[in-house]
Amino acid sequence: MTKIKLTNNKHLSPGGAIKRKDLHKYLGGSGQGGINPSNKSSAIFIFTDPKEGAKHGYNDGWNKGIFEYFGQGLKGNMEMKSGNKSLLNHKQDKRRVFLFNGHRGEITYENEFSVDENQAYFWTTSIDDDGKKRDSIVFRLKPIKKYSIKNSIPSKTDIVSKTIAKEIPLEKSSGKQSSKTVTYISQGIKDKKEARLVEEYNLYRKGKKLEDLKRHSLQPPLFKTNFFTDGFEAESKTLIEAKKSHKRENIRMAIGQLLDYRKLLEEDNVKVNNLAILVPSCPSKDLLELLKDLKIKIIFKKDNIFIKR
Repeated sequence: MTKIKLTNNKHLSPGGAIKRKDLHKYLGGSGQGGINPSNKSSAIFIFTDPKEGAKHGYNDGWNKGIFEYFGQGLKGNMEMKSGNKSLLNHKQDKRRVFLFNGHRGEITYENEFSVDENQAYFWTTSIDDDGKKRDSIVFRLKPIKKYSIKNSIPSKTDIVSKTIAKEIPLEKSSGKQSSKTVTYISQGIKDKKEARLVEEYNLYRKGKKLEDLKRHSLQPPLFKTNFFTDGFEAESKTLIEAKKSHKRENIRMAIGQLLDYRKLLEEDNVKVNNLAILVPSCPSKDLLELLKDLKIKIIFKKDNIFIKR
């Protein structure tokens, strides 16, 4: 384990606590952000807070002896510049990297690390502070000296213990409800017909002076990718799944997705009062009876009007 020299007669050992403002007072660096190259010494201080970081799409933690650390950037795709570039190039710049658990107030010194020579980082997807899917840099850090991590920062499988749900808006539409050149393709709705149907229903609602549909990104526990719901009516708390056809296979798939998404949303305390399937036309009588038994509403178009029942 590596001690940090604060003054000639004062050192900080792994497991030791210090106020962040005092750390920067002794050794430089900014009091903000997760990656802090020092302006007083040849050190880079990095900070992790698994519980708080999860709210911003970060998922730091141990993975088979490697500490996986998300790079800087709250919005948009991360880029290999600024603090990220400093961390990547710390060896050639002759800078030492020190990891702390916590990001404000009293923080705990973990140990000294270096980027893995075999694979310094990899790319993954996460959700930024605007609720949008983005490309993220994850650094692979190895401790300079082996040490017990039993009582330190938890492994990645222990970090996210419940689903993280973030409300996100629908992407802006073209405003052309009846046009065949509608450009709206909602994030996560890969089928153009389904995306167009969601837009048409949203525009119909706006014509009725109702709020825009919302959506949610869902990150289940221990899952590296995100799911995206198709729509959510805030006033009735209705979760909507859109399908391009009213055929049985589409209805069956929508039922399963709605039940799964409702459970995930409720794990993060998002209240869901109703479930609904949005389709271009009315399903058959037996499917309507099935949905009624399951207490799932159906929304479909008839003569340019959307009917919900």
